[in-house]
Amino acid sequence: MQEVYAALQELELMMDRANDLVEYRIEAVLHEMSTMTLCELPGEEPWSVEAFLERTQVSAEVWRFVVLWPGAHQSGFKNIVSHPHKELN
Repeated sequence: MQEVYAALQELELMMDRANDLVEYRIEAVLHEMSTMTLCELPGEEPWSVEAFLERTQVSAEVWRFVVLWPGAHQSGFKNIVSHPHKELN
């Protein structure tokens, strides 16, 4: 009987760790992904197709870094990500 209780405690610990992983890592990444701007649209001045593609490529690369680098969404890097083309305007 003691072995069964010990196994159940180990299972409970493993479930807690799995839930923590989901809550703190996976859900955080999914939340960041849900706030991503996939492409930027021009304001008052139209852009060329090349400018649109360049801006979209830069945004995609920046967000790729954020999603793949654990903790990037919590760092000051997020300010750059929010406005990756600010210096291009």
